Amino acid sequence: MNKIGAVVFLCLCLLLVNCGGGGSSGTLMVQQSSAIPFEQLGFVADRTDGIAGIRITGYSGIGGALVIQREINRIPIRFIGEGAFNGKKLFSVTIPDSVVIIGSNAFASNIITSITIPNSVTTIGSSAFSGNLLTGVTIPNSVKTIGDYAFSGNLLTSITIGSNVEFGGGGYSDSDAFPKEFVNAYNGVAGTYTRPDVNSTTWTKK
Repeated sequence: MNKIGAVVFLCLCLLLVNCGGGGSSGTLMVQQSSAIPFEQLGFVADRTDGIAGIRITGYSGIGGALVIQREINRIPIRFIGEGAFNGKKLFSVTIPDSVVIIGSNAFASNIITSITIPNSVTTIGSSAFSGNLLTGVTIPNSVKTIGDYAFSGNLLTSITIGSNVEFGGGGYSDSDAFPKEFVNAYNGVAGTYTRPDVNSTTWTKK
């Protein structure tokens, strides 16, 4: 399919979604950071909770600093799909402010040391960033739900978080999204919490 055909195809897919139909998949060349050449993203037209846009379903590149663009052919990227960037040897990720939902395992099992979560994201799925090398993370005020194990298996010593979060386990003490000692210390009070090292169980609000 040529470029013009791909554009027409995507627009037709979104029209079907908005009318209650299903989306269809495709790929498009997308500019990454200077460390990574042009690569392809898999995507589908989607509509979830009344929000229409593009869902990223996969990524064919491996390694580097990933900058996800805000739109594809002027259509906003709203969803990072389940497992879309799982195990791609990424070491940093910048997510655009068009994204609303980050799916389960979306960025799991990489070597990510830095992420930027925009103040548009409302939901972070289970194990979304698990198994990385994050030492700090900022959860913006827009985030309402964080799934189980979302940030497990990292090296977190600093967490900044708003007061709107509900953890996926059904309660603060039941979730493994973050270390349990942090979740207990947080208890719904917004702020930045730190601990001296990854072996410490004592989190202190700054």
